[in-house]
Amino acid sequence: MVDTYKKGNILRIMLKCDRKGAVIEVLLDQAGVFSEKEVPVQIHEIISHDSLEALGDFWIKVMDQGMQEHIQLNVNYFNEQLNFSFSGYLLSGNILLCGSTEISEAEKAMDEMMLIYNEQLNLIRLAEKKIRLAQKEKKSPGMNELMLNDFTELNNELINKQRELTRKNLEVNRLNSELQASRDSMEMFAYSVSHDLKEPVRMVNAFISRLNGRYGESLDSRARKYLSFAMDGAMRLDSMIDDLLYFYRAASDKNYGQVDLNEIVAEVKKILAGQIKERNAKISTLSLPLIPGSATGLKQVFQNLISNALKFVPENRTPEIEIIAIESKTSWELQVSDNGIGIHKNHHEEIFKLFKQVGNQKKMEGSGMGLAIVRRIVEQMGGKVWLHSEEDKGTTFHVNLPK
Repeated sequence: MVDTYKKGNILRIMLKCDRKGAVIEVLLDQAGVFSEKEVPVQIHEIISHDSLEALGDFWIKVMDQGMQEHIQLNVNYFNEQLNFSFSGYLLSGNILLCGSTEISEAEKAMDEMMLIYNEQLNLIRLAEKKIRLAQKEKKSPGMNELMLNDFTELNNELINKQRELTRKNLEVNRLNSELQASRDSMEMFAYSVSHDLKEPVRMVNAFISRLNGRYGESLDSRARKYLSFAMDGAMRLDSMIDDLLYFYRAASDKNYGQVDLNEIVAEVKKILAGQIKERNAKISTLSLPLIPGSATGLKQVFQNLISNALKFVPENRTPEIEIIAIESKTSWELQVSDNGIGIHKNHHEEIFKLFKQVGNQKKMEGSGMGLAIVRRIVEQMGGKVWLHSEEDKGTTFHVNLPK
């Protein structure tokens, strides 16, 4: 197994763990790390001592945020250590842990490139220093010959470093290609997980519906209530699986161009026409600009923000939503304001995490992934998103995107 690694093959690990850090199922182990271990086994038993603190921080972030990607940890590997890049995902109460030696190799190549680049800069600075010294000192008979020798030596070193840098560039390009292939595989895995999970959820939902239709009237009020909870849970789980798959695909759209935000908002209004009509909502927009970005991504951003604005307005209050765009020298700031229940300042960051619903939101429908998707799309386009809010007065989401 060690020989396989030294040939340059990428090693991957995929583990299913419980919340306490016990590996309960080994889904993939190309490195053979678990070849001599029986599960369940604690994850810290395979992590080297110098990475235990990083493992603890990583685990807390996965538990808190629902996911954490690209954390470097050293894994005990027979009589040596391997550096893996791990990502963790909180799914159905368990943690899916995916590790690969691939990204760490790319980062190592990048580090070597930066080292070469810094060495080049040092050589250039040395040459400049010698020129300044030569200018200050009086010329001597051998000065020109000495400077010529120095510059010849420096030039040869620069040429060698440039060749090495070119080789490293080629290596990074190769690693980037392999990384893209790995990401494609991960998307296929996410789709497979989604499909495999949805099928039993559909079956549960179908049989609960039949049970309710055939025996609902004969059940007492408590049994009907339990049945209603089961149906609602199955439907929410189905929605969460769809949203989870979209979350992984949200940052993959690279089809950028000039996007007319007036058309985007008009399309979102059509999609949400039922909710808008039901709440008699008022949505006002000033003339919105053309901005660079992903039309698909921006549509999803506005759909989630407007849907939330409609959802979190009290029943006795008519939803009023205002959308504006403010231009600066380097960016566009889009603002979506509502007159809803507001969000306490302690939750302004938490609401952007996967599956997080806070306060009164927990009483509303939804998977708790809408704002996580919004942040993922906005950051993929090089922007950022934040909010200002007052409880019971409303919320304004700010989306800043580069020009």
